[in-house]
Amino acid sequence: MGLHYNKMAYKSFLDSDIRKSIFDGAIVISEIGNVDRKTCETLFEILDKTNFKKLLVPSTESKYSEISKIISADCLENVMRIDTQNIDDYIGRIIDEIDVLYKGDSKVVINATSIKRKNLLPLITMLRSVFSSIEIFIIYITPILYGDYEIDNYSEPSTIAYMHGLLQIGKPTMLLLMTGYEKNGEFGLIRYYFPSNLIAGYASPPTENEFEGRNIIDYKDVVQHFANEEGIEIDNMIFTGNNPIKCCEDLEKKLNSDNYFGRYNILVAPMNNKISSIGACLLYEKYPEIQLVDINGKKVSKKEESGKMSVYSIELPRIAIE
Repeated sequence: MGLHYNKMAYKSFLDSDIRKSIFDGAIVISEIGNVDRKTCETLFEILDKTNFKKLLVPSTESKYSEISKIISADCLENVMRIDTQNIDDYIGRIIDEIDVLYKGDSKVVINATSIKRKNLLPLITMLRSVFSSIEIFIIYITPILYGDYEIDNYSEPSTIAYMHGLLQIGKPTMLLLMTGYEKNGEFGLIRYYFPSNLIAGYASPPTENEFEGRNIIDYKDVVQHFANEEGIEIDNMIFTGNNPIKCCEDLEKKLNSDNYFGRYNILVAPMNNKISSIGACLLYEKYPEIQLVDINGKKVSKKEESGKMSVYSIELPRIAIE
C-alpha cells in the first residue's frame, strides 16, 4: 500500500472518514498562531469526535494567558508553556512528551499550517531521527484568500536549526531559492549570500490552481531584479508545490543535473508554502551536506489571509535506516 496523500475541501474533510482514520490514536502537535476564537475553533473542529491519544500545543507564557481566556480548562491541559524562540527547548520538550507515549507503531499528526517554518522543519527532522519507526502525517489547510506579507525589521538570514550542512572552504556558493510571497526577504537573502549561482524556482502545481499566476509573477520579479547583477549566474526550475515527496524529487533532480553537488556549497531557501518546505527538509535528510537557510525579521501582513479552502493530509515516508 502506498503512502497516504489526499486533498479535500475543508467542509468535506470534516465530514469524512479520512479525518477520523488520521487522528484516531495519534499524538497531535499544533500551535495556535493568532490567539482568537476562530483559530482555536479550527483546531478543535478538525479534532472533534476523533480518538486522538494526546494533543500537544506549544505556546509562549504570554500567549498561554491569552489562550486560557478562550478555551476550556480541560483543553488548556494540552497547552505546553515553552519558549518557542528557543528551538532546543521547543524540540526537546516535545520529544520528551512523545517519548512517554511512544510505541513502535506510534503515529504523530502535525498541523503544519499553525507552525512557523523555522520550527516546523527541525521538528520533523528530529522526530524522524529520534523515532525512526514513527508514522508522521502532515495536515495543511489552504486559505481561500492568501495574505500579502513583507518582512519588517529585517536582519541577517540564518541557518535553520539542525540543518547546517557540511560546507567546504574554497567552494563557491550556490543558492536554490524556492520563491514565495516574502519578496523583500528573498532579496535580502540573495544580497547577503551573494551566490556565484542562483537557482530561482517557483511552485507548479501550487496548493491551489489560482495561486499559480502569483507564484510566476513573484518568481519573475526576483529573476528580473538580479538578471544584470555582475557575479551572479542565474538558473531556473519548477518544483512541485503540493506534494513534499515530489518536491524533494524535483530539487534532487535539478541539483544532480549539472553536478551542482560536486561543484558548490549548496544553500536551499524554502520560501514557498509549508508543503514544499517539507520537501526541502526531506532533501536535507538525503543530502546532509546542504544547508537550509531562512530569513529573520517580523512578518507583517499588508492583507490578512482568510477562509479555509482545502485540507491536505500527507503521510511522510519512514526515514531510511542504513
